[in-house]
Amino acid sequence: AAAPNLAVVLTPDFQYGDLTLHVETWARPFTPDDRADFRGHIAVAGHGLRVSSVDDRGKRVDVADGSYDFAISHVSTAELPQRWRLDLFQVSVLAARKRTQRPARKDTPAAREKRRQNLVDRLADRSSGFVDLSRLALQNGYNDLLDDLAPTIAGPSAINLYRTGITDLPQWLRKVTGLVQLLAHDNQLTTAPDWMTELSHLGRLALSYNRDLRTVPPVIAHIPALVHLDVIDAGLTEFPDTLRPMSALRHLTLNDNAITRIPDWINELTGLRVLHLAGLPIKALPDTIGDLRNLEELYLDNTALTTLPETMVNLPRLRTVWLGRSPITDIPAAVLDHFPEDVIDDRSTPFGKRRHRC
Repeated sequence: AAAPNLAVVLTPDFQYGDLTLHVETWARPFTPDDRADFRGHIAVAGHGLRVSSVDDRGKRVDVADGSYDFAISHVSTAELPQRWRLDLFQVSVLAARKRTQRPARKDTPAAREKRRQNLVDRLADRSSGFVDLSRLALQNGYNDLLDDLAPTIAGPSAINLYRTGITDLPQWLRKVTGLVQLLAHDNQLTTAPDWMTELSHLGRLALSYNRDLRTVPPVIAHIPALVHLDVIDAGLTEFPDTLRPMSALRHLTLNDNAITRIPDWINELTGLRVLHLAGLPIKALPDTIGDLRNLEELYLDNTALTTLPETMVNLPRLRTVWLGRSPITDIPAAVLDHFPEDVIDDRSTPFGKRRHRC
């Protein structure tokens, strides 16, 4: 069926660094000839957005808050030096439809047994210790069942809690003694419990897209084996001070937050090998970044950077610097001379376009 004509208006205007962006998206009926580059959904209530539809008379009528699927065919970012979340882009929308809400399930013995069997099947189907619980509504009786089943998850295990609707990490995780990887992205988490320090084998933690998290909870720094942390688009406005004691951290991803400054003390994260800062509105890197002697990969695409610090010549293991679509206008000659040409990818920056011009 053809999608309704929806005019999706994102309000209020978004302030990002020195820029204010007013965003309006339009929808039209989807046709087989349309080609979409991206599909996803806008959670209206979760982002303070207003959705309006246009009736037959051309009058705009408010639509109730909800979740809308959409497909994007074009993103206009010509005047924006930073990468913006898709819900901050000016976009042309191919199709939009409101997601239907499922009725609440009746908690009958048959329903409970069905949920239990679903979990047993998922746990039995795990390969290489990967337990995929993504998209399960854990609050609908699954957490109680998992409290009983968690001890059966033996050996090194990775658990995926993507889009399970959790507001807190469930207590049954404490019983998974071999937990080495926890993916809890795209939920409604706002903090982390103190008992996470008991997860003595946890090496990777993903808290991305929990947009009300706003910081890295202090307990994260005390998870003894943690070396890989992902906190993408989690409402962070400052580089978290809670990371400062984490000298053993090897992989850190902070993409698409509103962090405007990288602190001088970043050189205390001496174990870092991979650092993702893409999509941050940062205008400069501190000279102390040259003290990260173990750093191998540095991702700085879609930032507000215009140059790089000369101290980067002190990074002996650096093999990748990604600058795509950042407004770099100059790179010190010492940096360019020090690294092989394939290390610094600046081809889509103003400086790189000039440098590589034939």
